[in-house]
This record gives sequence, structure tokens and C-alpha cells, in this order.
Amino acid sequence: MSAEATAKLPGNPAYAWVCAAGGFLGQLACVFCLAIYGMNMTVISEDFGVAVASLAIGTSVFGLCYAGLSFFWGGLADRIGIRLVQSIGCWGMGICLLLGGLIAPSVPVLIVLYAIAGVFDSAVGPGVNPKLIATWFHASSRGKGMTVVTLGGTLAGVLMGIIGPMFIGMGGWRLCFEAYGIIMLVLGVLVFLMERNSPASIGTVPFGSPAGTQIEDIKREKTEAEKAADKERTRRVLKMPMTWKYGIVYIFWQFYLMAIQAFLVAGVVYAGFDLVVAGLVSSLNTAAMCVGTIVMPAVSDRMSRKKLLAIMCLLSGLCFIAFYFVLGMNNVILLYGAILVTGFLSATTPLIQTTVSEVFPPDLRGTGPGMVSTIALIGRFFGPIIAGAIIGATGGNTPMAYIFAGACLVIAAILAWIWLPNTSGKYGDPLAEEYERQHAAALAADAEATASE
Repeated sequence: MSAEATAKLPGNPAYAWVCAAGGFLGQLACVFCLAIYGMNMTVISEDFGVAVASLAIGTSVFGLCYAGLSFFWGGLADRIGIRLVQSIGCWGMGICLLLGGLIAPSVPVLIVLYAIAGVFDSAVGPGVNPKLIATWFHASSRGKGMTVVTLGGTLAGVLMGIIGPMFIGMGGWRLCFEAYGIIMLVLGVLVFLMERNSPASIGTVPFGSPAGTQIEDIKREKTEAEKAADKERTRRVLKMPMTWKYGIVYIFWQFYLMAIQAFLVAGVVYAGFDLVVAGLVSSLNTAAMCVGTIVMPAVSDRMSRKKLLAIMCLLSGLCFIAFYFVLGMNNVILLYGAILVTGFLSATTPLIQTTVSEVFPPDLRGTGPGMVSTIALIGRFFGPIIAGAIIGATGGNTPMAYIFAGACLVIAAILAWIWLPNTSGKYGDPLAEEYERQHAAALAADAEATASE
């Protein structure tokens, strides 16, 4: 959009970056909450006198609540707006963690509070962030906008590893929960102050929109067809073939992600390397993914997003399979180089979250991604289980998890290439354009009916 066109707007399209920064803060809270229980598990076990293994159920229940409730928060974002949903998510997590640190008298109570925190964590997760970016950014800029949001989660992982142990050292797991609970309450206030529900709410258009783009009239009366459609959002999403197609792609992607999270370090150790080398492999993988997260979404704004996603899944899948054989070469330098390449090509999270927002029409960009994220719970839950079964069937050969993860990525790549539509700055946003055509036709029909009366 030209500077002249921007100047004529009551609001500035660049406010989209403030909303993306709000999403960045929401991701900080999201990953803080995801990580805090595992980081404190050993200390909690010592405090209550229970085995660490018996606490693992807390992580499982949290994961079910976090992924399983995505459809609820996504649908709610379509009804009451992104701003309030993400703020409530931060505040809910903060209250649950604060109560856990202050009053939890036993492990069951702590697990229940952490599970409820998982319910609220879902409000700032993959069911709502796609709607945030698709609402505030034109198709030509969504990749860059999603990069800002995704980097919040990356930074949170780094900060958690630095600050969390400090809180634990000062006052144990309770102080850690209390401190992060307060942090999340503050983040919720910031998210509420920074985010807005749509560009039209401040009198502007999505960032990157071409000159001449009209500001949406948010005060207009909805047509009867639109009112009926609003009441049937969930049913409409469930009836759309794309919901299930993208859900299957997402399941295979989650198979890969959870298997690697569970067995990357263990596989390197099994191959005969010490824990220092294995830890560095994990760190290099994360660092390379961070670089890819910055680079690839911007690239996706200039080419077909689904094609780039498919290509990256294919290449990273083949790299994980190759990494299995690199382990057997007993060469540390080659090992490090291989994981850097693999990690860079595995930076598909922002592409997944950006693309899923574009396979649904604008009025379903919370409900749709939320439902897909809930369907993907299958991959999140069964990924480590299937990988573990394969490891067991091969005599405890832990690196077989890499073969499983690579194969899942290859399958996800093929399905994404076949099933997903072309979107991005190059291809535009076909569903949004069709949505606008249908709305214009409905308004014209209403006007004609009124005139005939």
C-alpha cells in the first residue's frame, strides 16, 4: 500500500504489527505454561514424596486439555473476537499457576489446576493465532506476521531454561509457579491493551492490502444467510472436506514433532555419543529451526505457501531418515552439520499455522483452525507411543524414531501437495475473495427484495 493511500486511512494498517506483538506475548505465556510442569517435576516429587514417574500423568492430562479444547477457543474467537479470547487465556493460566503455587496441598490438586491451565493455554495456541494473522495481514504479508508470533514461543523456551531454575533455586517449585503466574497475568493485560479484533475496528485494512482496498463496514446489518451461518459454524466446519484433509496432514506432522521431541536426545546417546554431544545436537536443532522460522515464512509470502510447506516437509523428512545413517558414521562434525540442515528445513510451524488459516473462509478462521488442531490431538498423543512401539519392535533401537518421523513428514508433504489450495501473496486468498463475492451478492439480493416490496 502506498504512503499516500495509508495516510488517507483513519487508522494505520501498520497497527497489525502491534497485534502480532500481542500474539508474540501470548506465545510467551503459552510456552511458559507448557514447560513449567516438566521443569519442576523433580522438585515437586521431592516436596510431596512421590516418584517422578507418577507425576507424568499431569503432562498427559495437560496435553489433552491444551489440544482438545482448541475447537472451543477458535469458535469463541469467531464469536467474541481475538482480543478477549487471548487475554482470558493468559489470565486463566496465570490464576491457575498462582493458585497451584500458593495453595496446592497435594499432587492431585496440583494436576487438576495444571490441567485447567491447559484449557486456558489453548486460547493462545494454534486454534486462535491463525485467525489473528489472517485477520490483520493481507495474504502477501501473513508469513512475516506469523514469524513474529512464532518467535514468542522460541524465546519463551530459551527464557524458561534460564529464569525458571533461578526461581526454583530461590523458593522451590511453588515460587516458580507463583512468579510465572504473575508474569502471565501481566502478559494478559498487555495482550488486551495491544490487540484489536480487526483492522476495521480501528478504521483501516489488513497490512499489505493493495491500494484501493475498502474498509469493512463493521456496523452493517448482517444478511439473514450470514446470521444463520453464524449459528452453524461448528457444523459447517465439520462438513467441510478440507477440515478432515488438513487434519490428516496435521496428524502426520504431529507424529513427527512429538516423536522427535521424545527421542532426539535419546537416539544420539543410544548411538554411543555422550550426553554433552546429544544435548548440543538438540540445541543446534532448535537454533537452526529458529533461523528457518525467520526466513521461510517470508519466502512463503512470495510463492505458493502449500508448495513451500510440502517441499520443506519432504526435504526435512528425508533429512531425518538420512540422520539415522549419519549416526552410524561416528563423526561428531558430520553429526552437527546434519542436524543444522535438518533443523533449518524443519521450521514448518509458522507455515502450518499460516496455511491453516487460509483454507477456511474469513468467518471460520477461528473455528476451522481450532477444529483442525483438535483433530491433530491424535498425532500429539500417539506420536511417541507409535515411535516407542517401533523402537521396542527393533530391539530398543532408539534412532528408529528418526525413520518414523521422517516417513511421517514425507506422507504429510505428499498429502499437503495434493489436498491444500495455493495461497500467498502470489496466489492471493481465494476463499476470502469468494466470501466477499457471496456477501456482495447477498446484499444485492436483499436490496432487490426490499425494492420490490
